[in-house]
Amino acid sequence: MKTMNKLKKTSLLVMAFLMVSISCSDEFLELAPTGSLADAQVSTKAGIEGLLIGTYAAVNGVFGNRFEGPNHWVTGSIVGGEANKGTDAGDYSSINPVQRYEIDPTNGDINNLWRGRFEGISRANAVLSALEKADDIIPSEVARIAGEARLLRGHFYFDLKKHFNSVPII
Repeated sequence: MKTMNKLKKTSLLVMAFLMVSISCSDEFLELAPTGSLADAQVSTKAGIEGLLIGTYAAVNGVFGNRFEGPNHWVTGSIVGGEANKGTDAGDYSSINPVQRYEIDPTNGDINNLWRGRFEGISRANAVLSALEKADDIIPSEVARIAGEARLLRGHFYFDLKKHFNSVPII
């Protein structure tokens, strides 16, 4: 019996020691965030070109290109009357209110159009921000990249103006 109690106490002490020794570490607090880029990665020409390519990618739509893609077939052709949604009422029913000019801010597709365009604006602003910190780019390249980013940002704002009229400038 004494041996059993001694064995229990010893094993409890060993387990307590192990738990304390492996639980008191701060290294889990120093994890790098996933999905984000460090300043050192985007302050080079290659990093800035990558950001610019990401901005161009937003032109085709961030959340899919049915509503926010460059063709605007729903907010253009369907609303303009040159096309009808067709099929039955249950097929892609979120277009029905758009076709009847009953656009509502709770419509997920319209919301994605808004969010996708502002995502493009945010990406263009990130390019311009990174250009200020760049150290290995010649001035003519800086001017070209800044011009492309401003053009894309202007495109996204123009698109928002066409669809929503009053748009906050960020």
